[in-house]
Amino acid sequence: MIESTIEAFRAELIEQGYEVGEREWEAGQVNHMHTHPFDARGLITRGTFTVTHAEGAKTYRPGDQFRLEADIEHEEVIGPEGVSFISGRRAKG
Repeated sequence: MIESTIEAFRAELIEQGYEVGEREWEAGQVNHMHTHPFDARGLITRGTFTVTHAEGAKTYRPGDQFRLEADIEHEEVIGPEGVSFISGRRAKG
């Protein structure tokens, strides 16, 4: 992953009012259907991450960005190598 891409993503999140962090999940982890009380964005830096919701499933790989609005029911499945990503959380509203 190119460091300038990561820094640009972090700066964009901050500018848009997101709380920025880094997340890492273990291989094969499944977060069954649930919602978040916040808007979420992420930039995958390692591994794969599949999100399934009413509109279907999408797998994200290094360099991909995802976005999920607050209160959207979804499931998260982590690939066989785990996943790391830059995360952004912003209170809905």
